[in-house]
Amino acid sequence: MIKVIQKKAGAARLIALLTAAIVIMTACLINVSATLAAANDIVVRLECESGISEARTVEAGQTKPLTAFSLNQAYSSKPAIAKIDYTPGSGINNIEVTGVEAGVASVSYSTKTGILSVLLYQVTDNGNVSAYTIRDGGEAYFSEPGVTKASPVGVTAGNRDRIEWRSTNTGVATVDESGDITATGLGAAIVIGSFTDKWGVDRDLHVLVGVGVVLSDSDLGRLLELIKEGERVLADEADNYTVDSLEALAGAVAGGKEALDGSGSSEQEILDAIGALESALGGLESKPVLPPGVIGPDVNGNYYKPVGDPANIFEVVDGNGDSLDPQEYVYSESGDPVGECEDNRPADKEDGMYYVEDPEGSNIYKKVEGEGGLKDSPAVWGGPDGAFGTADDEEVSMFEDGTYWVHVGQNVWQEVTGPYELGELTGGGPDESPVTSPAQPVVLVDGKYYIGPLGPKDDPYYYGDKLVGGDGLLNSTAGALHGTDEKYYLVGGKMTNKRPITEGKPANGNILSAKDAGDSSDWVEIARNGDYSLIVRKDYINIKGSNYGNPLFQCDIYTGGKYVGSSVQSAINKWFTGVGIEAGADKLSKDARLRDFTVENNAIGEIGSGPGANGFGSGLSKPTHTHNGKDSNVAFALSYGEAANYVSKSYKGADNEDKPSSSAAAANFGKVNLLKGNKLHDSLWLRSPGTSSGTMSALGFDGRVYQRLTGGANGEAAMVHPALWVETAIFDK
Repeated sequence: MIKVIQKKAGAARLIALLTAAIVIMTACLINVSATLAAANDIVVRLECESGISEARTVEAGQTKPLTAFSLNQAYSSKPAIAKIDYTPGSGINNIEVTGVEAGVASVSYSTKTGILSVLLYQVTDNGNVSAYTIRDGGEAYFSEPGVTKASPVGVTAGNRDRIEWRSTNTGVATVDESGDITATGLGAAIVIGSFTDKWGVDRDLHVLVGVGVVLSDSDLGRLLELIKEGERVLADEADNYTVDSLEALAGAVAGGKEALDGSGSSEQEILDAIGALESALGGLESKPVLPPGVIGPDVNGNYYKPVGDPANIFEVVDGNGDSLDPQEYVYSESGDPVGECEDNRPADKEDGMYYVEDPEGSNIYKKVEGEGGLKDSPAVWGGPDGAFGTADDEEVSMFEDGTYWVHVGQNVWQEVTGPYELGELTGGGPDESPVTSPAQPVVLVDGKYYIGPLGPKDDPYYYGDKLVGGDGLLNSTAGALHGTDEKYYLVGGKMTNKRPITEGKPANGNILSAKDAGDSSDWVEIARNGDYSLIVRKDYINIKGSNYGNPLFQCDIYTGGKYVGSSVQSAINKWFTGVGIEAGADKLSKDARLRDFTVENNAIGEIGSGPGANGFGSGLSKPTHTHNGKDSNVAFALSYGEAANYVSKSYKGADNEDKPSSSAAAANFGKVNLLKGNKLHDSLWLRSPGTSSGTMSALGFDGRVYQRLTGGANGEAAMVHPALWVETAIFDK
């Protein structure tokens, strides 16, 4: 704010000169205090008041200490104005701040305790001009060329040379380094004195010179008056006029100053500047009287009305305060949609709440909260159509890495990978965050999400929440089950906990102890199919109560050429069910664990002997999904193909040549207890065609699978080792 204290009415022209001439810099606010010194003299003192909040002052050439504790580093923003000297260390340290020349600089320093401080310093230079005297109203009159007069601007002798003088029209007047003016020709000119004051502020003084003319009637005088009036309107009355007319006036004032200060400006340039200012001042347009609460217009002619709650939301209205059709809203982070209108962003209203796209172009819309801030999460994704408030919008959550995700349900997410795209389905894992524990791939089956497929391609499985009694969340990762999730298999488009039944595969590793089986013998796992295991009894069963344990009397005669109805089938069924067995013979206990895990199978109907096209013959049995713990025909004799595949050392192939079995089959054979000695008693019975006559076969003590024991329908004696399909879970303790 420029203050001029006027003590004499005749000083009006001087006031105009001062107001038009003084340039206020950002260093501080300048108070120009003028007092009447003599009849025609005015003394102007230049003072700096409250320009810098909490600024410290230091004189040029003076050093002041700045105390810091445990100093680390220090820095001056402008060493040419204020230089520093310091030594870092623990304890109390001093930073020496020395003023170099007038101006403003900041001194920042950090401590070893992590504190950063910034202080402003105002450097003053009393050797610069701090006051001057204006005589003769700031004007110099000459009756004719050739006359020299002392400058009407006086300063102390010590800093007279601090002012640099120049004339805007040397054809009318020249000026020397002391400010003395010499008339050189008829007309009017302006002599300008430039200096830097004690605060470091650059200033210009203007002296109006008339040679043989009346200055009050001169074009330069008129130009000065118009510039002063334009600046007054821009400073004090800007709120009364439209933006466009104020911009025109500001341009005219700038043009007038350029013509005023330019060396050698032509008469026409002065006249043009006067005309532009007169036109701009005359063309000022008053703002319309707005209804209460309406503000504007902005540079684009828009008017606004605050909605009140939340803050920073404004409705775009017309000059009468009426809503537009359709209604429009803007978000102004600064709270000033008129002055900062370039920062206005469109706002959308939905269900009484306001949303703003942030950042722009992201298609992420954030809710405006009561105090006017934007809520980062949850937010709204505008969907593939990129339009807010349409059917494809999705609520999104922001995670700790700044990414946004759509929750599709059940702890399954999709990342917003672009303004209009979503990423792959991703499980949130045990902490329900797709960022910290992402799980893929995720599939949707019958309305539920699952992690998978996992495992080998030919035996895939999935992780998912319990079908009944779960928590409704997919918490698992690809590496482990979590929460109430379970393991599943996809069968016929449905998820099941039972692995699908395909073809059995050799298994080598599990021995089911007699204790765990509830039997008097261990069992050997020889194959797996889905979640089922094919197991064979390690020891033969004692089928006769008499001569118990004597192999010579425990063998059976396999007659009739077919399994169904044979003595082998009968002996196995009696052992398993305990029904009709001879007193003292082996039988499975009623509470045997085998009963709880045994499942039905199709073994009885499978052909069992003869090498087929695959070299193993047919007769590979399969389990079913039905649990059965007591019925007949769930225990059975192995077939030729099963022995060749799962529990043997060699077999005769389709080319009638012996071929080695797999390493797993050979290892399984090593775990079965076959008696050596009498040829009649050193083999396992292998079933012949289930319901039709044919040949039978056996597994010898040497591990060789015989295609047949004998021809025709004659029977042979061999030990009975039953087999079962059980749930693999029987091995879990």
